[in-house]
Amino acid sequence: DWKDTVEAGASGAAGFSIDGKSFFLSSSGPAGDYIGKPTLINWLNHEVGHLLGLTHIYNYYDQSDSAPWDLMGATYAMTDLIGWNKFFLSWIEDSQVNCLSSTSTTQSVHLLTSVGSSTPGTKMVIIKLSPTTALGIENRRQTEIDKLKTSDEGVIVYKIDTTKVSGTGAIQALSNLNKIIPDRAGNAAPLSTMTPGESITTDGFTIKVL
Repeated sequence: DWKDTVEAGASGAAGFSIDGKSFFLSSSGPAGDYIGKPTLINWLNHEVGHLLGLTHIYNYYDQSDSAPWDLMGATYAMTDLIGWNKFFLSWIEDSQVNCLSSTSTTQSVHLLTSVGSSTPGTKMVIIKLSPTTALGIENRRQTEIDKLKTSDEGVIVYKIDTTKVSGTGAIQALSNLNKIIPDRAGNAAPLSTMTPGESITTDGFTIKVL
């Protein structure tokens, strides 16, 4: 049965023909494994994310700091992308990012609009730690895509390491790792959001939610 023999995932080739049309990238999967299973709602978007150049941002072997904020980060995660991936895809423009240097010693205040909405304004703060690492800070709110609870909203802080390949933890949640919620499959996942008054100190910086 084709439902059991088609391998799931994204693939690319030097060009292949199906029904007289040529393709260079494709995403496929055994439909019987996914149709009618709401816990796997991210599957197709996840595979298309690979076709766009996105990788698995979590660590295959240690998911204790993998926040469920990105459909490339977990099969059962929320249904949007983390700000860094949107920035990588140019869905967040340079003008919507406040970029700070690792040598910055000045206290600054940043008003962040929801990274998941189309409202104008600053979407992210990125603190460049080195040529290959940075801190990402963004504001997550309930949107049409991410139907999270109001109590789960807040600011998340994470570390980005562009030297890490798929499945080795390129994005690591840092804030509120003890704030746990069940993901779509009922597994424990760190929510990581900070609310007003909460803060985190990491890599020489203190980030506080006002």
